[in-house]
Amino acid sequence: MILAHHGADNGFTTKKFLNHIEPDVAICSSDYDNKYDHPREEIRELLHEQGIHLKTTKTGDVIIRSTGDHTGGYEVINLIGKSTKESSRVEGLFSKKSGILDANGDTLRQRYGAKKSWPR
Repeated sequence: MILAHHGADNGFTTKKFLNHIEPDVAICSSDYDNKYDHPREEIRELLHEQGIHLKTTKTGDVIIRSTGDHTGGYEVINLIGKSTKESSRVEGLFSKKSGILDANGDTLRQRYGAKKSWPR
């Protein structure tokens, strides 16, 4: 999940919401020395309590990379700024919607009952 408004404590990121979507990782885009201290301490604590990995762009890029042969596995890598060195990595994650990601257009139309739009 991508945190709303750089991880501000604005009422969007709640325990109820996190329990509903069950993210493995939360990503926050924020500068190293931002004056608002994003992500906020309250949000960092909530994510920690829920067992959700937090990755930020404070020290460098965040990369989400598919692993395996398109089976839904992925890893999240936090890089150190202006380099290819890693500051942290979370491996062994699995997309909860990998079945939808694998589906082609015809399968999706059947799943959601869209009306045929052909022949034209």
